[in-house]
Amino acid sequence: MDKYKVSVVVPTFNTGDFLVETFESFMCQTIGFENIEVIFVDDASDDKYTINLLKELDSCYSNVSSVFLDVNSGFPGTGRNVGLDLAQGECVIFADH
Repeated sequence: MDKYKVSVVVPTFNTGDFLVETFESFMCQTIGFENIEVIFVDDASDDKYTINLLKELDSCYSNVSSVFLDVNSGFPGTGRNVGLDLAQGECVIFADH
């Protein structure tokens, strides 16, 4: 049995200003936040706000993972593919900020 009903993969790059609202929308889903796995895959952001926010979300919620790529690929598909490999949910969806 899968641990989560839904895995949400979110590729990020310098998107901290939009991530709080995006994350809050995941928390308000009717299936219950405990049934949702959120995987942020950061494409080597160079702003401290995005990096610190992702680290904070990762440390505060057991169902949130933040992965930090070493080199910017410039393509959101890279983050999606990394997140897909890590996903544990019955279903996987991709979300942008």
